Amino acid sequence: MTEFYNYLLEATLIFTVLCLFYHYMLRHHKNHQANRWSLWILMVATVLFPFVSITMWVEQLAPVASANADADPALLDKTQGVTRLATFFFSIYLLGIGFHLIRLILQVTNILGMVQRSTEKYTKDGILFIISPEVQSPATFFHFLFVKDRTPLHPLIEQHEKIHIQQYHTLDLIAATLFKAMMWFHPFAYKLSGYFKEVHEYACDEIVLKQHGLHSYIQVLETHTDTEAKPNLCNSFSSFIKKRIHMMTQAPSSNSRYGIAMVLLFGIFALMSFDTRYESKAPIISKESRDTLPKLEVSKAKSADTTTPQKTRENKTAKSNNTSEAAMLKRFPNAIELIDTIVTYDSETGKESVMIVKSKMIEAYNILIGEELKKKNPDMEKINEWTKKGRIQ
Repeated sequence: MTEFYNYLLEATLIFTVLCLFYHYMLRHHKNHQANRWSLWILMVATVLFPFVSITMWVEQLAPVASANADADPALLDKTQGVTRLATFFFSIYLLGIGFHLIRLILQVTNILGMVQRSTEKYTKDGILFIISPEVQSPATFFHFLFVKDRTPLHPLIEQHEKIHIQQYHTLDLIAATLFKAMMWFHPFAYKLSGYFKEVHEYACDEIVLKQHGLHSYIQVLETHTDTEAKPNLCNSFSSFIKKRIHMMTQAPSSNSRYGIAMVLLFGIFALMSFDTRYESKAPIISKESRDTLPKLEVSKAKSADTTTPQKTRENKTAKSNNTSEAAMLKRFPNAIELIDTIVTYDSETGKESVMIVKSKMIEAYNILIGEELKKKNPDMEKINEWTKKGRIQ
């Protein structure tokens, strides 16, 4: 759950910065195809950048945690409360996504219903003209061109609408609506479809102007009233009339702003992608090669030990050993550091290796083991027993 909220936070920050830059720096720039792709990059960067992570590991001493931290009732209650709150907001977020996706499905269903309800349809130049009284102005959705009646369209308007279809502008609007479903809590997400529609109209106008001139095309625009595009997923000819006329009369502007946009994009990528993580330094167990060391011989003490019957030895020393062991524990209760040398043999390579392991042992048992080893015939079973008892796990 925490990773999801981190992703959503990073996506929100990226979208906010890029959307503000587009609104104030690129929106009124007279390079409409570049603006269209800028909006696509804005959406893709918002969705993908938080997933990219370039991890930089930094060594850090392992923190010492309190032994009773997990059992603290107040801390447990606080953690459970935060978890319930996070789950609640996640449920609200999913409801918002579901609402906008259902709304998108209903909008597409309504447009397809307009096609089905239309009693007159005809095809011209690969475009399906739909006669529908539900539209006030010519509008396009994929290869459908909705018109109010059979009155022939002005050639410039028809050419304008064909450009919408040829450049697949409907895909932009559907992508913007899906993006709005993901970022429904962000107010700028509701402006994205409007940004795309502006760019679409500007781009189509620019192509028509190059072929027919400014004066004749402005006269056609002035015969239409500025209205909102309906249905919402369609590009309507009567949208942004005043803005389009104003854009046509503007002089071309420099493309240096797109260079700034690229620098900003890479800066955001760097800030959001590099992740510093701390790695606890693990204890090091030294292991060194034994290639040049002589092979260890079996201790004489151990060999001698096998000659002594076990039961006889235990019967002779059981009482004295128990007494001495109890007395030593009373005298030396403290723990001391013990270094063990473990020898291993690799049958495949024929090499021996030595592993040095540090541990703790009760001092009394260590003294008992030392005294037993000084004897002519040390009791190895007793030494092993004392080693096990004295080791602090």
